[in-house]
Amino acid sequence: MKKSVLFHLSVLIFFAGCMATNRVESVSTSKMEKNSRVGVIYFSNLSGYPNAGIVVAEAITSLLYSLPIRIVESSRISEAVPEYRIIDLNDPLKLEYAGRKLHLDYIIYGYVEEYGYRSSGYGERSSPVISFSVYIFDVKRKKIVYKGFFHTSSENVAGVGTDPLLLLLKDVTKWFYQDLKEKLF
Repeated sequence: MKKSVLFHLSVLIFFAGCMATNRVESVSTSKMEKNSRVGVIYFSNLSGYPNAGIVVAEAITSLLYSLPIRIVESSRISEAVPEYRIIDLNDPLKLEYAGRKLHLDYIIYGYVEEYGYRSSGYGERSSPVISFSVYIFDVKRKKIVYKGFFHTSSENVAGVGTDPLLLLLKDVTKWFYQDLKEKLF
């Protein structure tokens, strides 16, 4: 009897480890006005993957075009406000300055904590993992109106001719998009 229970428990643990782990936490304090000008700043990259902040910001930007807002792309913001490093943009005064200079109503920025592949042990297959935080700053009210944390990893992401990390990025940005639609519109 004990062997049967231990066997079933080990099988359950094995399959749980192969499944995707997802975590979404977010808080919204107000609604976003339609036709607002929204700027997306390249995310600060805290991961070891080169350009992860740019990749995540661009993926999010592409989804935002279907919302009833006017998007100002990250490259335009970087050109207009070159004197600020992205990692310093958690300062409300700098965010307000950038927003006013570009006539924005909201600024979306964030941090990529993890982006890449993680191995759970020696000789094991690496699995894609993505973790990022998103903030939406209301320029007029000078406060953050949305905070979100998104994390996912999976052993089973596969696509023919497609990087599993990009497939995972597509999924996690869709979660952000759905959460944003529900909480801010």
